[in-house]
Amino acid sequence: MVITSSRHSRFEATSPIFLQPIQSNNANMYFHELVHLIQRRLLGPGRFLFSYANGLACFGYQQSPLQVMAYDAETAFASSTASFNVEKSVAQKLNS
Repeated sequence: MVITSSRHSRFEATSPIFLQPIQSNNANMYFHELVHLIQRRLLGPGRFLFSYANGLACFGYQQSPLQVMAYDAETAFASSTASFNVEKSVAQKLNS
């Protein structure tokens, strides 16, 4: 997967993402999944899977910390024309 836009730099991800066909042209959804790929890379696969599953079990889907982080970043992406460093943002939130 390669994500590009005029306001964001190019990012190549080697992990697959799975979207329903209806979402295949939704840039916001791709960005949301990009946040999860960054979370996985920063946490490592084991910590990511544990944190994701634990968040779902403890808080449910909508309040899961990794989902909240991804939805917040997706909202920022969709509502802004300014560039921002999503990897830096994710790293700061994971370390807080």
